[in-house]
Amino acid sequence: MNIRGLIVPLFLTLLFAIGFNYFLGRKAKEAPQEEVASGQVYEVKHEPQAVAPLRWDIDFIEHEDRTADQVQFETDYAQLTFSTAGAVLDKISFKHGKESLIDIDNVDRQQKAFLLAFDGKTPFYYNLQEKKETEESIVLNYSASFEGNLVHKIFTINKKYPEMSLQIALDKKATDLSKMRLFFPAPQVTGMKANQVCAFVNEVTNVQTLKVYNKLNEIMNKTWRKPSIFGAADQFFVHGMTHDQDNFVYRAAFNSDLPQDILMMQLESAEIKGAGSWLLKFYVGPKQASIMGAVDPRLEQLLNYGILSPLIKIVLLVLNFFYKYIKNYGIAIILLTLLIRLLLLPFTIQGQLNLEKSMKSQADLQKKTQYLKQKYHNDPERFRQEQAELYRKHGFGKMAAGCLPLFLQLPVFIVLNRLLSSAIELYHASFLWIPNLSAPDPYYILPILTGVGFLVSSLTNKKQKQQQQFVMYGVALIMGAFMTGLASGVVLFMVTTFFMGGLENWLIKVKR
Repeated sequence: MNIRGLIVPLFLTLLFAIGFNYFLGRKAKEAPQEEVASGQVYEVKHEPQAVAPLRWDIDFIEHEDRTADQVQFETDYAQLTFSTAGAVLDKISFKHGKESLIDIDNVDRQQKAFLLAFDGKTPFYYNLQEKKETEESIVLNYSASFEGNLVHKIFTINKKYPEMSLQIALDKKATDLSKMRLFFPAPQVTGMKANQVCAFVNEVTNVQTLKVYNKLNEIMNKTWRKPSIFGAADQFFVHGMTHDQDNFVYRAAFNSDLPQDILMMQLESAEIKGAGSWLLKFYVGPKQASIMGAVDPRLEQLLNYGILSPLIKIVLLVLNFFYKYIKNYGIAIILLTLLIRLLLLPFTIQGQLNLEKSMKSQADLQKKTQYLKQKYHNDPERFRQEQAELYRKHGFGKMAAGCLPLFLQLPVFIVLNRLLSSAIELYHASFLWIPNLSAPDPYYILPILTGVGFLVSSLTNKKQKQQQQFVMYGVALIMGAFMTGLASGVVLFMVTTFFMGGLENWLIKVKR
């Protein structure tokens, strides 16, 4: 057998097989590009040919404004106003204690919540065909006829939770009607300080996990394909699509290049093949764990407290428990502080005892160190060895143990600081002269009391030299200044902690 004669055909066959698999494999990989994972993000700016930018302009049929009919009703959580002008949610006022927080109240047409637009001519004025109310929900059915088309927008508003569904029904389709676009704004509560808005969408690899974007430049000029959840949130409120039952959304995007610089969201449909119906669900409400969890548990991920998240949930649970009975979050914070001090009382007593022992040991240590200096004043090397041995035997463990209660309270301080800056329950919660526990004390009374409380706690702890007392006064001054920029609720916790610490030290001394 001629071996050389077989090598050439074998080599050519192998080369052909590799080339065939390579080109066939490329086609096989390119073919399913249409099946895109939910939440896949595309850079519009850098891929204009592959991903066309979404349209944000709307060509309305009716250019002149006219009087619109409004429907206003109350649920357990808010007062809502819908209008025939756009068949939109025109205004929503959330119930919050004795006041109302107005969230959606835009004048501009293109900033209306749940405005529906088409690629061609878009109707702005609708007719309210039906309004019906049950024990659980309110249903509003709007319709508009335009250029051979009939479109219905049917809202179903949950009375108990801030959830609403929107059914879009297209009964007839003209030839020039290609896509639909649904718009809704990010939260914008009137009277609330302007704060950074974050955007969120489901992760590509796991639709149950949220990808949160905290910077505006991270979401501009991008689109997300077929997201299962899509929206925006600020410090206290959330607006977002939570369910797309009939695959209405083909692409979604954010835009802030609009009047008043309001962040808008757009849900764009795929090409409309004919008449159809699409059901979407939305959450429009407070960033409150118990409420968000009842609508869509994924929304709870917006309350990202990091590694302290379990502790924060426990603290919030305790605060809400106290508030349930006393109806004041200021008193609830004081009771929470008393509870923490009570739980830490055994550590406080033991720490006090260890601290006193440590101070006596420290005095003895200074005497022995002075003795060693005199004994080995001619032998510095021997002195260092003896001093090291002395420190090894006596150590400073007991002094560190005396600071244990303070270290144990530090996580609670951090937790309250995070909680008060983001918990809607504490927004505009008043206490005595403080109008808002989530904001700094406007009269600086609590920061002053913090410094006084620190001195009370420190000076009742032990006898101090005059030089040490001056240091304590300086620390109290710095601490009071630092507290002026923190939320009043956090400072109230510190004031109660220091005064309770002073009381505990005094009681321990009295019992002896």
